[in-house]
Amino acid sequence: MKSSQRAPAGQPVRARRDIYTPQEEDVIYLSSNGHRSQRAPEYRNRSVSPSKGKRPTTASQTRYGSIDRTGTRRGYEDEEDDLAYEQVEMRYKPKRDASEDRRRRAQRNSYGAPSTVEQATNVILKSGRRLRHIVIDGTSVAMEHGNGKEFSSRGIAIVADYFRRRGHEQVTVFVPSYRKSPRSSRNPELLEKLREEGIVRYTPSWQDDKGLRKCYDDRWIIDLATKEKGVIVSNDDFRALGKENAEWAVAIRNRVLRYVFVGDLFMPAQDPTGLPGGPMLDDFLAFS
Repeated sequence: MKSSQRAPAGQPVRARRDIYTPQEEDVIYLSSNGHRSQRAPEYRNRSVSPSKGKRPTTASQTRYGSIDRTGTRRGYEDEEDDLAYEQVEMRYKPKRDASEDRRRRAQRNSYGAPSTVEQATNVILKSGRRLRHIVIDGTSVAMEHGNGKEFSSRGIAIVADYFRRRGHEQVTVFVPSYRKSPRSSRNPELLEKLREEGIVRYTPSWQDDKGLRKCYDDRWIIDLATKEKGVIVSNDDFRALGKENAEWAVAIRNRVLRYVFVGDLFMPAQDPTGLPGGPMLDDFLAFS
């Protein structure tokens, strides 16, 4: 039966002579370019009509079938190997809209983490309420992002960027100065970038004959938050420091924002005080 003839109804179309039909007992197969293969080419069951012997008339019609601009095959009964068909399909696959690419890039922050701006409400900014100073416990955030195994500077950058994008003009991160070393942190260049932007502040640490010596960075964190009436971003409880100073105890009890990381996604508590009827996140971050 010629390829230009249709098979009677109810009878299958016979394969063309120049097309290899694999048998179950075969072990070694030849691909369309003559190379040996240990597995048979995958032939698709197609319910398309056989070719009527017409030659392609447009650039989008090839011997592998007719491919329209939507990437849909309108083809002939041509049992060529799948690789050749995929090459034609990719050639005529519609290009992705450039505006979609720009939209996706805009949804990612400057450090490559998924943007959380859409999750943050704009109620505070629209109402004109003043936002509190954000004081970040750099060690707590970095170790949390590093799953407790390493000091991740990227975690600090993600959190700082989260609050800046929410509209907080005052964001301060305290980090012990020895974390600038690549041996003590991952991606320390991010710390330097934030220091140049005036966000990271290094607390004193030094090396002497007795080893590494460092001042307690939590004291700077609590002291600044107390003086500025700011919000402390940390998962520490600061229990010992609360006993040293009554004003510090008030800040620790009422203005510590706890959080979790899910990969690179920073998720602060939506009910920071953990009390029934307590302020939700938007109110917690602003002056009443």
